Amino acid sequence: MAITLTEILLPILPIIIVIIIIIRWRMKRRRVIESVVLSLIRSKNGATIDDVIIGAHISTDEAGTVLRRLLAKGILKVEERNGKTIYNIA
Repeated sequence: MAITLTEILLPILPIIIVIIIIIRWRMKRRRVIESVVLSLIRSKNGATIDDVIIGAHISTDEAGTVLRRLLAKGILKVEERNGKTIYNIA
């Protein structure tokens, strides 16, 4: 009464497929949000975090995360104008 590899993998396979689909969906969503944020900043020649939140329809935490990620990659630079933090394309 030996257990075959198929008997072991068959119950686990749907879980693995669902995990892969969720990971790919999140990666795609992140890329889309980054693209929207970049196009918003380009169209306004610089934008504040409030502009990004309103323009991209995302939460404050998500906007901060996206802007920090783009700053770390070197895509954005930070300027100060009239006491506001402005994000520009580097």
